[in-house]
Amino acid sequence: MKRLMVIFSFFVVMTSGLAACGSEAVSDKSNQDVQTEEKIKKVSLELEKTEFESNDTGHFEISGKTESDATLYLDGEKSGTADQDGNFTISGELKAETTYTAEVKSVKSGFEEQKVDVSLAPSQAYLALKEAERKKEEEAKIALEEKQAEQTEADQLFQKAEASLNSTDLANAENYIATSKHLSKTSYTTRISDINTKITAKRQAAEREKAKLAKAETEKKQAELRKQQEAARDKSSGGNANGNGAVQGGGSSGQAPSADESTPVLVTATGSKYHKRKCGNGTYTQATLAEAKSRGLSACSKCYR
Repeated sequence: MKRLMVIFSFFVVMTSGLAACGSEAVSDKSNQDVQTEEKIKKVSLELEKTEFESNDTGHFEISGKTESDATLYLDGEKSGTADQDGNFTISGELKAETTYTAEVKSVKSGFEEQKVDVSLAPSQAYLALKEAERKKEEEAKIALEEKQAEQTEADQLFQKAEASLNSTDLANAENYIATSKHLSKTSYTTRISDINTKITAKRQAAEREKAKLAKAETEKKQAELRKQQEAARDKSSGGNANGNGAVQGGGSSGQAPSADESTPVLVTATGSKYHKRKCGNGTYTQATLAEAKSRGLSACSKCYR
């Protein structure tokens, strides 16, 4: 009998324990179901509309309502937070000049995120603005290319002027700049001045060299003339001279001087004739026939008959 009581007591204990375990399992399962239901509840997300158009600068705004303090994302990028009433506005700039689809997402702890696709379209004013910008960029590009080409041409002209130090070449370079579309003469002032200085120095050096050569030529002619005069005097002193100091050049008296330009003659400071001998008053000096003719003197009719 005692043994039966022990077995019965053990059975009661085991039964109670299993019952208790079952109750706890049921309780845990109920809690998990409640939490799961809370997590799968989607956050509310309502938009004023699903098609939005930009303003004339490509800016757009998406407005709507969601859970209070929910975080809003546009194409995966955080774009703002809803206020306490759940109102929100997402601002952005168009990423394309054609209509495209973007994703708006609302996220809040304890809720399943909600997504809504919206259409973003460029306005006609924005498209016109972008077209004007492209046109302006193209014009700027063309202007830059033209300026670079003109700069290259101008550099080549200046290089030619610097190499030749010719005023005509420099004038060509300056005229090109003056008639160019994009160049300014003020940008080349220093270069022009430097070349002008070199041209002036070259011209002055050439003038000095020319004067030097001219002086040397004059001295050479004077030396030759002196030599001719000395030779004429030597020849005259070796011939016959009459009582009037007539110059006897070896020719017959009364004849005009020979064609030899070095033939000696007599001249006066103010007379218009050249003479073979002293045939009047005045101071006579000896000269060559060439010198007398160069002074415009003609043969004396008395001396040369």
